Amino acid sequence: MPIEREMSRGASWKDFGLTALEEQALSLTVAGYSSRESALKLGTTEQALGLNLVNIYKKLKVSNRLELVLFTLYHDLVDAVPMSLSGQTNAVRSKIPTNLSGV
Repeated sequence: MPIEREMSRGASWKDFGLTALEEQALSLTVAGYSSRESALKLGTTEQALGLNLVNIYKKLKVSNRLELVLFTLYHDLVDAVPMSLSGQTNAVRSKIPTNLSGV
């Protein structure tokens, strides 16, 4: 029984074993930044960011960015979506419904 799937909403990124750098990469990914933009903001290379994302995927047991974003929003792992590069905020940050049977 994986602990990642049993955590309640509002869990901390620390509960999933993420480092502070991984949490920052996660926040930027959820905000829609590209790998290049995220790497620039974090002061690292795209390759290093890619390794961080691979580690995040493994820790959260997700396989792609969409699953990562959905998992992150469902568990409230980021406090707020950062400002985009254009200076506009991401106005829509809806919660994922718990009942997806009608989808």
